[in-house]
Amino acid sequence: MTAIQVQDIAQWRGDDVVDVNGEKVGTLAHVYYDAESDEPLFLGLRVGRLRPRLVLVPAEGARVGKRQIQIRRPKEEVDAAPRLDLDAELRVEDEPAIFQQFALDYRPTGTATGRRLIRR
Repeated sequence: MTAIQVQDIAQWRGDDVVDVNGEKVGTLAHVYYDAESDEPLFLGLRVGRLRPRLVLVPAEGARVGKRQIQIRRPKEEVDAAPRLDLDAELRVEDEPAIFQQFALDYRPTGTATGRRLIRR
């Protein structure tokens, strides 16, 4: 597998996402970028069959292969992450919990909204 190129990550929407051990954890639905640096910070995974939900996982260290993306986190961490409405806009007040879930530092931006994550 190769490292994700920033300009290419959106091309894998709809493809499987597997954990560090190769077990499927979801399907890539969205990419969330840093509002200041424009780097991909989180991958939004569609999870669940009966009631699909969205789970955000860190994009750092993700690698792409043939028709799949592999993240550096185990399935247990993905399963423990907060579930969000699949098509709802991520609220700025929900951002700190997403970062905290994966032990990542969170700081709001200097913009009027303070929004750190932008979905594209």
